[in-house]
Amino acid sequence: MKSNRSKKSAVLLVAFFWLPLSAISVSAGTESNWAQQLVGPVQETTVHHNETVDFGRYNFVTGPESKGAIGKVASLEGKKSTILYAAPKKTPFELFSTYKTFFQEKGYEVLFACEGKACGEKFRSAWYDLNPFDNNPGWDNSAPITNGSWESQAYIAARKKSSTGDTYVSVFTNSGWWNHPAYRVDVAQAAALGTKVVPASRIDEELRSEGRMAFYGITFDSGRHEIKPESGATMAELAAFLRKARGESFFVVGHTDGEGNFADNMKLSQDRARSVAAALAGKYGVPAGMLAAHGVGPLSPVAVNSTAEGRALNRRVEIVKALSASGSSAPAPAVSPTPGMPQAVEPSLPSGGMSTGPQAKPQTPAQIQAQAQAAQAQVMQVQAQAQAAAAAAAPAKTAPPPDPNAGLVPVPDVMGKLFLTGKTILLQQGFQVQQAGKSVGFIRGQAPSGNTRVKKGAAVTLTVGP
Repeated sequence: MKSNRSKKSAVLLVAFFWLPLSAISVSAGTESNWAQQLVGPVQETTVHHNETVDFGRYNFVTGPESKGAIGKVASLEGKKSTILYAAPKKTPFELFSTYKTFFQEKGYEVLFACEGKACGEKFRSAWYDLNPFDNNPGWDNSAPITNGSWESQAYIAARKKSSTGDTYVSVFTNSGWWNHPAYRVDVAQAAALGTKVVPASRIDEELRSEGRMAFYGITFDSGRHEIKPESGATMAELAAFLRKARGESFFVVGHTDGEGNFADNMKLSQDRARSVAAALAGKYGVPAGMLAAHGVGPLSPVAVNSTAEGRALNRRVEIVKALSASGSSAPAPAVSPTPGMPQAVEPSLPSGGMSTGPQAKPQTPAQIQAQAQAAQAQVMQVQAQAQAAAAAAAPAKTAPPPDPNAGLVPVPDVMGKLFLTGKTILLQQGFQVQQAGKSVGFIRGQAPSGNTRVKKGAAVTLTVGP
């Protein structure tokens, strides 16, 4: 029997090395999307589920699974298509071999390919958790490929470089939940949101009418503050506008999405704003005194952070115009001298950030910031004096007994949610997640249960079922 299987495999291998390119195509009469025009389905297979968006996030896997996790993953943003096909007349090996040949003949670089146990025994579920369907991600569309046999799974990831933008493709196939194989073809083309270069004249118009403008063509690698080379065209147009606006002042403001640690996001946004201001002054000839860099992290979103599209809109660099000399000035409010009763104090800064003499000149953002910091220091000094006076007048109190719940946080209740959703909620709040039961499905059990108070970072076990 072993010898017969070896002979059959050898015959199949010879046959697949000679598969024509026509083995991958779009059936006659079927309207194909942009991704299928690049990488179509295998003939005699049908679409089960199709999700194609103009902008989304895709986790491109280029390594095997180990201990439930995949180590080599690149996060891309841009056009994305994810299509699940049913293949009743094919085998997983045939599908895998067909695409392998297709990539070789079409000039793609195969970055990673694996079959069976070489992918990792939990590869199929770990891979799907990284890239679930956005619509109906549960049983109907996950089970056909994640609940098949790991022995029959196969995966191939390839990239084709182009001057207009690289194309990333991955194909995963398995024996499936049905009585025939299924396979999924993911195609992504990396691009920043709104990368169309805005001319200097449009920047001037936007700033005059709105006072601010977001620039999505200034991009950075994830977690980094160095400006990427493809930002050059946008930076050049911005600099052209700023050079013509001499004598005016502007803030360069960095924004991030809401993912990750708050303090890290605040620092990252500040570093990115400084990088942009420094590049405008050093490389593009903008007077440095016109610019002041600030980072506000996730504090000023323009969209929800719960979707990839919303997060992409929130990650941006903005130019904000400082108020001009025409702004009216307002006196700084007085500070109450009464200890323990300080009034709210605004920075002693004329609105518009201008000096009020007969020959008023625009102040730079750096001068505005210095005045604001001085006023804030005055507020803090008054508050400290009031607190000290109140403490001296208050009678001594016996220290309360230690709180047994001090340092403990409640566990979010994720019962009934999809596993991926519940896992994300827990991870974002600093908990560890352990999975039991099915690899994909809804959360049927949770330990510790929801709202139980535990140490931050504790492990939560989620039992998954259909």
